[in-house]
Amino acid sequence: MRKLALVCAGGFCGALTRYLLAAPILALAARLPGLPGAHSGFPYDVLLINLTGALALGVIYGLVERRIHVAHNLRLLLGTGFLGAYTTFSSYVYGGVQLLMTGAWFTGALYLVGSLAAGMLCAQLGFWLAGALSQPQPRPAVIRAMGTPIAEALASLNRRLTWDDTGPLLARESGRDYAGQDEQGDRDDWDDLKEEELI
Repeated sequence: MRKLALVCAGGFCGALTRYLLAAPILALAARLPGLPGAHSGFPYDVLLINLTGALALGVIYGLVERRIHVAHNLRLLLGTGFLGAYTTFSSYVYGGVQLLMTGAWFTGALYLVGSLAAGMLCAQLGFWLAGALSQPQPRPAVIRAMGTPIAEALASLNRRLTWDDTGPLLARESGRDYAGQDEQGDRDDWDDLKEEELI
């Protein structure tokens, strides 16, 4: 029941965030000079939201892949819940189809193909950023500047969502075995993320 509540809470916040960001993103796109398609219905809101969601999921995937302990509850809240509702495949396809149906064949095809390519690049960038965050000091100044707030936010959420709270955020720092912490969630972090969170 707790896991369902986490997914619902994350999904509610993710959908609300997407709704609240859509209009400001479109308004900003309309004000930027020389931005193609800003006044002709190009779905810049969906594009930017999906790309930032891919980046965030890449960070989460990268942390888990590098065996950094991210609580199963936190992955449910952020991965399945928030990012699952924040990003939107259906609106992406609908936006592309609308462009194609209005005769903007090149723009529609570019949007559909370009969104996929840019999404993969953003996910890979998130994976790389997770790797940079997980490296021991010294880190480049830009990574320190970007990474400290992210690491602090994840650590804070991790502490709040790990109910047994028996270990630190970085499992490998303490050398402890987290296999028994959450029988279903932490036996194999990547398998859980692949099978349960990425849906």
